[in-house]
Amino acid sequence: MFGFRAPERNEISVYAIGFIAWLIVVQKAIATPITIDEASTFINFIRTRSFIPWFSLWEANNHVLNSFLTYLSANVFGDSTFSLRLPNVLSFGLFIAQIARFARHNLKHLLSAIALSIMLMFSTIVLDLFSLCRGYGISFALLLLFVNEVLYFIRHPESRLWKVMLSGVLMVSANLNLLPLFAAAVVFIGVLLAALKSLRNAEIAAWLFAIIGFVWYGFELKRRGLLYLGTDNYIAISLGVTSELFTGLVGFWWLYVPVVLLLIFFGIFNVKALLQWNVVSALYLFFLTAFLAPVAQNLILQSPFPVERTFTHAFLLLMVAFVYQCDKWSRRAPWISVAFSAFFIAGLFLSFSPKRSVLWPDELIPKGVHQYLYKFQQSQGPPIIVSNYKALSNWEYLSYRENVDLIYFEGVENKRTILTADFLFLKKNTAFDFTINAFDTVICEKEADYVLLERSKVTPIRTIDAQPCPQAMDERQEFYNVFKSNVTTADTALKTLRIKANIELLKYNNELQLVISEESKHGSKRTAFKLNHFIDHRDQESDLPIDIRIPFSQEGETSVLVYFWNVERVKMNIKNCTVALETESVKHNKL
Repeated sequence: MFGFRAPERNEISVYAIGFIAWLIVVQKAIATPITIDEASTFINFIRTRSFIPWFSLWEANNHVLNSFLTYLSANVFGDSTFSLRLPNVLSFGLFIAQIARFARHNLKHLLSAIALSIMLMFSTIVLDLFSLCRGYGISFALLLLFVNEVLYFIRHPESRLWKVMLSGVLMVSANLNLLPLFAAAVVFIGVLLAALKSLRNAEIAAWLFAIIGFVWYGFELKRRGLLYLGTDNYIAISLGVTSELFTGLVGFWWLYVPVVLLLIFFGIFNVKALLQWNVVSALYLFFLTAFLAPVAQNLILQSPFPVERTFTHAFLLLMVAFVYQCDKWSRRAPWISVAFSAFFIAGLFLSFSPKRSVLWPDELIPKGVHQYLYKFQQSQGPPIIVSNYKALSNWEYLSYRENVDLIYFEGVENKRTILTADFLFLKKNTAFDFTINAFDTVICEKEADYVLLERSKVTPIRTIDAQPCPQAMDERQEFYNVFKSNVTTADTALKTLRIKANIELLKYNNELQLVISEESKHGSKRTAFKLNHFIDHRDQESDLPIDIRIPFSQEGETSVLVYFWNVERVKMNIKNCTVALETESVKHNKL
């Protein structure tokens, strides 16, 4: 290539291909609406400024390094969706650089560098994860950094171990699923140093100490029942679905099989190299650990098998080992990897969407929904009731970002909640077992899966009982009762409860919830709403109260208890709290 030597040609080709892929990542990061897990990350760890394990909410969704970098990005550039995704978008540059580094030092042929670049950078799910505010994209970049550092150490065992250790710690901090690879590298390097009679006790001990910390954290998550994401079908889901998303070719779940068979073939004819402590054996160790560790964890710890985003790294390592072996086998073998990379190009054209996440494709909220609801509420006066949307964390993020005081009730299965709503936010073609009348379509975009419906006839709301809250608030009190009574409801006279209060949280990351408990002959129901986004954008000295209306979901006579829940029992103040029981006619709704 224009007079450059092979290593330089490989490196330049990777950067050229990577630049195109990076443009795709940036475009997706700008255009894709916020997803459930991203919104939860913001709500639980970025907004609260609390993401360090043992000092923050216990949740597997906390990819610690991603949370930390996102916190920095949000503080510098604001809390827009793109700002939250910026750490992952920028880490794609590190991803490109590490692929280029691997190609420069480990591949002889230009075709191998091109094939590896396409497989790793034009994978549908890889592009998706680098464009979202999750830990996976960052972890992929750090995984390749870790692999390169290990390979460098194998070639230069006299060098220090700190780069290997640092890259490994960062990698696992971004994605706890990569801990088995970190541990496998410890064993590999320990054996290598022992064989060279150069075992460095202090460095290996520090490495082991880091591993123990991550293992402890993982077991604590398991003890709390938080390692629930997974499947019981390793072949069809872990291997099959991940393979489809990795290549972008739905229905071709078996595409990883020929790669595995070729690696087995290469291994049989290269057993001598595999039994040595060299680059070949290290690459085999990495991809085999990635594929077999989940099986061992399932057998020993009864952990579920991984799914797509938690298993993509195994396919990345598989492709690295595959391209490396093709490159070393013969001058013509790189064409095998080039031919296989063609599947990725085909898959990208078939599955790529510039405005949708491949993992959460149904979460495209039409533009302007929040602003429309906010303007409506400002003009109408009483707080409005919006139902229904499954991903409440998305709404909470948007409400916080846009300073909109709205609560969204889940109610697709509940007739009463639906009929009480002022607005319905529903998936297109949602089917009910009862008739919904008197709602007009307000916002419906061709590309969106959801529409916003507004009540076409607004009936007068009448207050039938208003009173101050029955108890005083102690600063560290866990529960603060707002309303307790028997309420009778019917289809023609729906009732709601309106609550006003001035609330001051004395600790920023305290979680405050409003809980509604209903018991009737039809059963019991308990619903909780996080209120932090109502409070965070208010000045603590503001007299502007929180103003909320709650629909009762049970029919007939119901025992109702409504209370604030100070989850962490930190200092807080609730002042000027009043409740009002309201009723309205719904005769225009024909059931």
